[in-house]
Amino acid sequence: MKYKHPIHKHPVLFLMGLLMLGSFDAPSSAAPTADVVGQWALVNPLPFFPVHSHLLPTGKMMIWPGDGGVSGDNPWSWDPASENVSSLTKPGYDLFCSGHTFLADGELFVAGGHIANSVGLSRMSKYNSVTDTWSGLPDMNAGRWYPTTTTLPNGDVLVVSGSIDLTLGNNALPQVFEASTGTLRSLTNASLGQDLYPRMMVAPNGKVFDASPSRTTRYLDTAGTGAWSFVANRIGGFRDFGSAVMYAPGKVLVMGGGDPPTNTAEVIDLNQPAPSWRAVGSMQYVRRQVNATQLPDGKVLVTGGTAAPGFNDATGHVDAAELWDPATENWTTLASSSGIPRVYHSTALLLPDGRVLSTGGNGYPDTEIFSPPYLFKGARPTITSAPPSVSYGQSFFIKSPDAIATFKVTMLRLSSVTHAFNMSTYINPLTFSQAAGGLTIIAPPNSRVAPPGHYLLFILNESGVPSVAKVVQLGGDSPPPIFPDVIISSLSYANNIFTSTVKNQGTAATPAGTIIGVGYLVDDVWRTCGVVDGPLAAGSSVTISTSCPAYTIPSGTHTISAYVDDINRFAESDESNNQFSQSITVGPDLPDVIVTSVSYANNIFTSTVKNQGTAATPAGTIIGVGYLVDDVWRTCGVVDGPLAAGSSVTISTSCPAYTIPSGTHTISAYVDDINRFAESDESNNQFSQSITVGAAPPDLPDVIATSVTYANGLFTSTVKNQGTAATPEGTLVGVAYLVDGVKQTCGAVDGPLAAGATATIGSGCKAFIIPTGTHTITVKADDINRFAETDENNNQFSQSITIP
Repeated sequence: MKYKHPIHKHPVLFLMGLLMLGSFDAPSSAAPTADVVGQWALVNPLPFFPVHSHLLPTGKMMIWPGDGGVSGDNPWSWDPASENVSSLTKPGYDLFCSGHTFLADGELFVAGGHIANSVGLSRMSKYNSVTDTWSGLPDMNAGRWYPTTTTLPNGDVLVVSGSIDLTLGNNALPQVFEASTGTLRSLTNASLGQDLYPRMMVAPNGKVFDASPSRTTRYLDTAGTGAWSFVANRIGGFRDFGSAVMYAPGKVLVMGGGDPPTNTAEVIDLNQPAPSWRAVGSMQYVRRQVNATQLPDGKVLVTGGTAAPGFNDATGHVDAAELWDPATENWTTLASSSGIPRVYHSTALLLPDGRVLSTGGNGYPDTEIFSPPYLFKGARPTITSAPPSVSYGQSFFIKSPDAIATFKVTMLRLSSVTHAFNMSTYINPLTFSQAAGGLTIIAPPNSRVAPPGHYLLFILNESGVPSVAKVVQLGGDSPPPIFPDVIISSLSYANNIFTSTVKNQGTAATPAGTIIGVGYLVDDVWRTCGVVDGPLAAGSSVTISTSCPAYTIPSGTHTISAYVDDINRFAESDESNNQFSQSITVGPDLPDVIVTSVSYANNIFTSTVKNQGTAATPAGTIIGVGYLVDDVWRTCGVVDGPLAAGSSVTISTSCPAYTIPSGTHTISAYVDDINRFAESDESNNQFSQSITVGAAPPDLPDVIATSVTYANGLFTSTVKNQGTAATPEGTLVGVAYLVDGVKQTCGAVDGPLAAGATATIGSGCKAFIIPTGTHTITVKADDINRFAETDENNNQFSQSITIP
């Protein structure tokens, strides 16, 4: 999609024209000061309008262009200190509309790219900013244009979505780049048609959360072949070209987007046992094509965007910045920029000195820097030195003359921004204490809240003024935990009171003076709580009963859950294991009738019914059984009640007899089929089994493929006849060989193949050279149905191979 504006050679006249037209600015008032609204400043224009922007571990920025006929095979460097630009080594292909994030070692990982609008490249590569070199990586399964990349807790990278082309549409197969081996792993069990550039980020449980633009939000478990799971539906509508940030570990904010644009925002806390979205304060201005930037004080800055409907109506450009405060969950309108439309293909990125660089918008190489209000609230604190790298949970020292005045310490992962989203959006507030000449700081506890890589380390004073950051690499193995780890080991409910046993399986006590709280939930809804005073020593357990108002669970079967440290009163070595759930049945004693056997002979059904409940069935109420054949009701049987708890009874056909036709059928007995009485469990009343009536079916072969290999252009497979008869004499036993679901060659051997025997079959039709990369090869036995089998659905065998 190309939405180009001409590059303005006379920026002063251009800005005057915009002011005359009137853009979406903050309301005019009596000269607000920079310590309240911040301050914008124009800097030297760039050689092009950047569509992709990254803060490198060197402290410099990397940018590249695209759209308007300009190739993305043209990366440049921009130095925030000098504002100088210089060209970098080219990768040799068009990086426009790719996805990107940083690897654990600081190299920039790039997936996909541009052939034409909506037609993506399947290429991957990585860039080393120290040596200014690119390295090629294996190709993906297909092209990706507008993909999203996410660095995983183990340092691998997830790649999702992206358009293949206008015929095949979006790439539905998630793939994981395994950094240790340099290979790709396809998540074949997790294919899903996602939106372009989905807003993805790692959750504290280690899964990857898809926050937007779709209303349906999900987790992706990247282990093995992958699996999606539903989390919650957002409140707002489809938020295309809105933005999203993880503003605290596990806490996500989405805002803006949609057509027409919206000013709404909503949050979700993924640390909760049943996360759900809720609305927070709305922005002053509706916006799409909007950039959101996490600031070191924990607040979120929003810049640019258009308030007009349609894909990218630049006449509706919004110039006023807005600031979201997680403490109040409301927005404050800040200073307005110079009037350059920061809309489609604009970027905004946090610099190490706490300022925000705003660039682009189609056709605008003009560049601005926003200084947030915190830079006008007094002198900056200073970090004199910091270690170049730290490990998870490590206690480390930084030198600072301002240690005694330090109020907050944060780490923010280096940004990698395009199309209104930072694919590297993480902030971690850190525990610290004053020490002689500086601060002792505890690094983030694990890679689920802070994926490995390079981070900006800030210290802030009580006024919220940040230091200039130091770049610190975070990674390595976690040291022995120095935190408590509280879990629920048992849970019960009686007489309106919940009782749980909490154990501290960590290596440190819970904090003295801090209570240990448990939230009690019924069917995933919080109902009451209980607390005891801390500390709880490492290895010790404590019983916690309801101390908040009692709650009466209504009659029926429910799931009760206990969630210890439910509002995160203290840090733990593992924040993901705090919940324990179990099923209970509340209410009076009830019967529970089940069928334990069913048979059929001489047109009569007979079943055994057992009452496994805690009460007899009602006196004077019959116990009925419906008999079904192939899921169709055919007849019934009844006996008089009551049936005592623990007793069994035989019930035969007492309604008209039914003759089952010859063949193999499924017969079912359904006790209390018309719900004559209440039971403690209404879901276990049916019992089924298969029977054969009349002559037995003929013996037939059943060929399956048990293995497939590939070498030097040839396939080889093993086929077994697991049926009860040989394959027909004089009829070939054939196989087809497929690569990524497409038939490429075949092979056959002469029949018969005896029952129980195996045969090795090569690709005798022709050789086929599989291209380099990771592929799925498949063998399908009896692929054109040359003979009848007892099972026609088990003829296929597949496996993944990598061709170097």
